[in-house]
Parts: sequence; C-alpha cells; structure tokens
Amino acid sequence: MWSVRAGEKGRLFEQFKEKRVVAVGWLRDRDLSDLKADQIREMMIQEYPQEKPRRLQIWANELIKFIQVMKQGERVTTFDSRNRKYWVGEIVGDYKYDPKFEYHQTRPVNWTREIPREMLTTSTKNSLGAISTLFRVPEEAEKELLSLMDSKRAKKAEPVDREELEEEKLDVEAKAAEFIKDKIAELDAYEAQDLVAGLLRAMGYKTTVSLPGTDKGIDVEASPDGLFMKEPRIIVQVKHRKGQVSREEMSSFIGKVRAGMNGLYVSSGGFTKPAMEESNGAQYRVRLLDLDDLVELVTQYYDSFDSEARSLLPLSKIYWPL
Repeated sequence: MWSVRAGEKGRLFEQFKEKRVVAVGWLRDRDLSDLKADQIREMMIQEYPQEKPRRLQIWANELIKFIQVMKQGERVTTFDSRNRKYWVGEIVGDYKYDPKFEYHQTRPVNWTREIPREMLTTSTKNSLGAISTLFRVPEEAEKELLSLMDSKRAKKAEPVDREELEEEKLDVEAKAAEFIKDKIAELDAYEAQDLVAGLLRAMGYKTTVSLPGTDKGIDVEASPDGLFMKEPRIIVQVKHRKGQVSREEMSSFIGKVRAGMNGLYVSSGGFTKPAMEESNGAQYRVRLLDLDDLVELVTQYYDSFDSEARSLLPLSKIYWPL
C-alpha cells in the first residue's frame, strides 16, 4: 500500500476523489513516461536549482517511485484533511501525463472505502502522518486499514491511547534532543562559550565572556548584578570537544574556585570518573554539565534566550497534546 498526499494540506483531495486519481506535482510540464531514473534526477536539478541537493534527491526518488515502481493492483491511500478521513483505493492503471489536471503526473485509482482517522490506533496515525509526498505504508498500518475496510460495520471510534501517545512524545523529544546536540557540536569553541553565557543570562545572570587567549582557565563569569559584587558569583570553564575532561583538568579548575564562588564546568565530551570524583571532593561547590545536561537546560530556558544566544542555536517549539 502507498500513501500519496493530496497537495499541501490536502487541498487537492476533492479533485483526487472526483477524478479518481492520485497525482504529484514535480516537473509538471513534461511527460516523463519515456525517461530513465537518472534522466529524471538530472531534470529535477535543472528545474529546481535553488533547492538543496538532499531535498532534490528525496523528491526525485519519490517521483521515480510514482512513475516506475507503483503497480496496477496495488492499494493506495490519501487523507481528506477537512473531514479527517483516509480514503483507500486500488491503482487501476499505469502512470499518465495529464495536463488537464493541476498536478500533471497522475495514476488512475478506484476509491473503495473511507476510514475516519479516529478509528485508527495511535501508532497507525503516526505512520500515516509522515510529511513525505509519497511513501510505502508500514505493514502494521496497512493491516489495520485493510481490516477496517473488510469489516461490514464501522467500528466504534477508539479513544486516544494515552500511554501510546506518551511513548510517541518521548520518542519525539529524544530525537529532538539528538538533533540539538548535533547543532551544538557544529559550534566552535568560542561559540560554545557564548552559548553557555547566553544560557546563564536566560537564567537571570549577567555575564562576561573572556576574550580569545585571555581566559586563563575561566571562560565565563556570571553574577546577579554584573559587577560581581553580589553572590552567587559563578566562574565557568567550557570544554567543547569529543574527549572527556580528565582529573588533572578538573583539579586545575577547582583550584580557581574561591570563597563566595561557585564553579561550573561544561564539557560536551563529558567527564572521566576520576574527574567527577575530584569535583565531589572540592572545598567549594562545583557543578558539572555534560552535553545531555546542557541540552536539557537549553530547552528549559530557551524562551528567555536573547537574540545573540538564539542566533547561535535557532530552535522552534513543537506543541504536543497533553
């Protein structure tokens, strides 16, 4: 079974239904039936020179599947976003170039059944919610759709599985955290210092960042008033590298922490066990942040980030139902 999106936000669904087709809009002014896959890829590059290579590769692969891989007799589904229903049908013909249709690359379909979205399990909803224009429906989701098609009477709408929804949320959060780590890893050492300073400002501190080559083991200083007259005064060492902080490096930093200060050691590569033991035995408080801790604090305080900090790590918020 294939899924084909009916244009942006499903705006072409009524046309899909009335004309009994599915369609895609790439290279709309050219009949592609006689072209090989490599020729289609080259045409995509020429037609959309402003797009990134990765996106063009994805588009070309989806278009090639639509023209050359999909077969008569296979099932297909599309989503009616207005009425919140999936329509399932059967592909009844080969690829056809149809300039009368808004999207010229088409395939004829016999639509056979509509399935309300609320009848589906959360996992199937998630599978069918991909943003790709065209993709193969996962096997378990296909089985569920087919079972609903074969049932003589429509099932009662199932309530949202809260536990399954929460698992999906945790999965999305975990993926998001890894992508944020990837972006932080792309920063250079001085940008990483600026990001940590931006985090401290978001937490209510005033900061001073050492100039390149002048830090002497202290990269950022922070205090409530910016004059370092009020406590708590925080001194920060930032190590932005793959390797872990050693016991010797930790000992050197601890030696700079004095009365009235708190030490903060940020290491994107983490800390060795001896280094953590050394910090636990420090005379004055020393807090350690690895990359996971840093990402957690960044997402917690990001709404309060100033423009300078946001420019280092641009993020957007995703809302999720409770």
